[in-house]
Amino acid sequence: MPEKEVALFSKLFLDTVKRYGRAHEVELCGLYNMISLNPFKDLGLAAKLGLKGKLNPIPPLHGNRKLAKRIFEKAKTMPPKKRAHDRTGHAKGSGFGGGA
Repeated sequence: MPEKEVALFSKLFLDTVKRYGRAHEVELCGLYNMISLNPFKDLGLAAKLGLKGKLNPIPPLHGNRKLAKRIFEKAKTMPPKKRAHDRTGHAKGSGFGGGA
């Protein structure tokens, strides 16, 4: 996945977490495919998963929105060097090229 697409996916993922307190996969995939100009990319897979009851089109109502909001607000006030991401964009200690 090219770096631009990773950045887009990351932004959309964090936006859904900020909005619902947890990820909403249906919205995330739909927005990603629309913005990346591939609106029908996962339609076949979505149909299969929907028939099996694996996709819920209704956003999650059991996420902790207040906690997510506090975390995002605190992250805004932190200087960049204090944030838990290194130059690769991965969280430190995640096993993806970051520090421990």
